[in-house]
Parts: sequence; C-alpha cells; structure tokens
Amino acid sequence: MAVSVWRAATLARVVTLAAVFLFDALVPDYDTSARHSSSSSSSSWACRAVEGAMTWDSVYYLDIAARGYAHEQNRAFFPAYPIAMRFVERATRLGGGGESEPSRCGLATSALMISNLAHVLGAATLEHLGLAVVGDAALARAAALLYAFNPASVFHGVAYTESLFALASFVGCLCVARGRRNIATAVFFVAAATRSNGVLLASHLLWDLLDRVILRAWGKSAFARKRRAIETPGSEIGVSPPAEDDSAAKGAAGKVPARFADAAAYSAAGDAMKLLASIAACVARCGVVALAPYLVDRDARKAYCGAGRRVGDRRPWCDDARTPAYAFIQSRYWNVGFLRYFERKQLPNFLLAAPMLVVASHATWQHFCGTQSKRERRDAYGLHGRNARAHFIVCGAVAFACFFFARVEVATRLLSTSPAVYWHVAHHGRGGGSRSFTHDSEDDAESFGANRERFQRAWCVYSLSYLAVGALLFPNFYPWV
Repeated sequence: MAVSVWRAATLARVVTLAAVFLFDALVPDYDTSARHSSSSSSSSWACRAVEGAMTWDSVYYLDIAARGYAHEQNRAFFPAYPIAMRFVERATRLGGGGESEPSRCGLATSALMISNLAHVLGAATLEHLGLAVVGDAALARAAALLYAFNPASVFHGVAYTESLFALASFVGCLCVARGRRNIATAVFFVAAATRSNGVLLASHLLWDLLDRVILRAWGKSAFARKRRAIETPGSEIGVSPPAEDDSAAKGAAGKVPARFADAAAYSAAGDAMKLLASIAACVARCGVVALAPYLVDRDARKAYCGAGRRVGDRRPWCDDARTPAYAFIQSRYWNVGFLRYFERKQLPNFLLAAPMLVVASHATWQHFCGTQSKRERRDAYGLHGRNARAHFIVCGAVAFACFFFARVEVATRLLSTSPAVYWHVAHHGRGGGSRSFTHDSEDDAESFGANRERFQRAWCVYSLSYLAVGALLFPNFYPWV
C-alpha cells in the first residue's frame, strides 16, 4: 500500500525533530554562546529541549521576534518569519510570556510549530503543484515524497525560513497555474518578505503573461489568423483581401459597430486593449512582489539614516541610494559578493554544496538544452513543457547566485525549496519517461535499469546522510550547511 504524502511528511518531521533533540541531549555543544545569552531561566525540560534547537541563524530570528531589529546585522533577515513567530506566541501564550516580554521558550516553540506545519503543508501542496504543472500524478507524488525527506530537512524543522518560504512559493505557483493571479501575487509578497530571493518568484507572473497572452493569445490566436485572412490591401500587414463574393466576410462585417471600419479593425483594437491591460496588470503584480524588499530597505534607512541621527552614527550605505542595506550587510557581515568565496579554505563548503548544485544545474540544462523533441517543448504539460519553464528559470538563477555570489554552502538549503529539483530527480529516478529514452538492445535496457537504480540509491543516501549529519551537528552549534 502506497504511503500518502501527508503521512510521509509527518513521519519526516517526527524523525527529524527526534534526532535533533536526541543528539542535542547526548552531544556537548561546540559553542554555548547562544544558551548563555538566553534570558530564559526555564526549568522545564521541554523548554530546555526546544531552546537547545535554536542555534546559528535561529538565534537571530528569536532576537528579532523578541526585540525587533536591535542590531544592524539583524537586517539580513527578513521580517515575515519573526512576525509569524510573535503572532503564534501571543495567540497561544506558549511559555507564559507577557505582552511586552515574550517568552524565549514560547518563541522557540512557535518557530518549531510554524516550520514543521509549513513543511507538511508544503509537501501536500507540491503534489498538487506537480499535477497542475507537469500533468503526471505519479511524478508529482514522487517529487512530494522526495521533498518530505529532502537533504535540508533539519532546516525545515527548526527556526529557519525554508519551510515557510517553500509553502508560500508552492501555493503561489499553484495559484498561477490555476489562473488565480491576484492571490498568487499576495502569496508571493509573503514569500518575498520571508527571504530575499522571493522576489524571483515574480518570474512566474512574467512567464505566465508571456506564454498565456503574448505567445498563445497574440501570436497564435484565431484572431491573428482571421485578421490575416480579411486584411485589406495597403495595410501594414499587407495580406491579400478577401474575394468580393465572400458572403461570410460581408456578413461578419455587417455585425460590426459603425464606429469601426471593418471586423479586422474592431478585433485588432479589442485584442490590443486586452494585451495592454494584461501587461499593465502583470507589471502591477510584479511591483507588489518587489514591494516587500523595498519596504524592508526603507525601514532600515528610516532607522539608521533619519534626520535625527548624528553624522557619526550614519551607516555607509545611507549616502548611496543605489545600494540596499541588505546588500551592504550581507557583504559586511557574511562576506557575500561576486567570487568572494572562491578561496582554498572554502573548498569543503563547495564540496558540501556540490550535490545539490550539480542536480539543479543538470535539471536546468536538461530542460532548456536536452534532447527532448520540439513537441515536448511546445506541450503545456510534461517536465519539459511550457508550464514548468519558469520553475527551471528560478532554479537555475538560484544555483548561479549561490555558486558565484553567496556563501556556497547555503545552496543546499535554498535549492531545497525548488520544485524543479524534485521533478527532475523523480523523472530520472523512474527512468526518465518512456519518450525520453530508447534502447536498441536488451543489454542497453539492462544497463539503463542498473543506472536508474544506482541513481535512486545515490539520492536516498545523499538525502538521509545529510539529514542525519545535520541533526547531529546543527543543534550542537557545529558548522553545517
């Protein structure tokens, strides 16, 4: 009997959290500064266990949720996740915190609730998204199961933004696939307020416009064919006019309002207006998504660059309107920048990120430059169809940015929210589909089957090993992805 995605995702959360709590209790911390900085004096074993999982970036999110953006480096973390933590803590009164002084235990518990619930919901949403985009129920389900046990599972269950961002991006993309673009815009705004790379999700709205309106409705529509058939001589298009005895064309022209010269002019005007309206709506929606990082930057400038600040207290980025505060902070505190991570001492981090970067790069290359037929490229559905194109664009862009600009080890986390990665792995794990491969002999088929099994085992070993090692290292403040 097949295990449902809901059960698999829930099982993954239970196993991951149990491993994190167990290793945190058994292994001494490499760095205890986070615990020493805690103002909590909880004697509850449950609170101690939950707070023990708050390490690395989780410390920043807890601090922002409790005190706001008290330090400049905290501006590297977007506000949606801390706001959600504070809201859940206040709504549930977890940890017994008050209105002005939220409990650290309550905030940590809220973070775990949000992340793990979002991961389960994200896995279920990814299955529906795969069905809507790829049109293959088996592949969609396999991809959702791969996401449930993805290599960055540890970060999907602690106070990190991965699971919340993944849920928002999956829901938004599903809304785009179903034509609910205004809802998608609102959800993408939440994603962009959760992580900086959320602004890339606007590419789904742009591709939807390009594919739905320009490529199909404008270039290949019945209106275009009709206009070419009935255009008069001397027009800009220069297509032959209809015959004088064409009664159908005359009948059609008789139904056109008098303010238009003929049916072609009437249709052209209406279609052009629809096109302009669609473009204007898409630009507005993309602007809403881009509004999230703008508001984050504006709030930082208001705090550090206001008129009441002394000259000595103003930050260097205050006088450069072209440099966002986020970019300066990432460069100053995390050494983010073009080729800055290309150092010999960073080779272990490149090796940690290599598996996910290779899979994401191969997925993008296969989608755009693979051996699939032109028919597969023109089809709406399928791994190489038009519906999936924006997903592979975003996947390739994130992989490129992680390799050349960011701290490369975060690639495993950032790409763990990309549907294209799981569709690609599920596609090749089951043999790449009947249309993508042919075998000239039984030996070729047998060799291909063996390679497929090796690929499946390699991905399972990779995911489960990263999950296990991450559960050991992360809660004890050892370096990890």
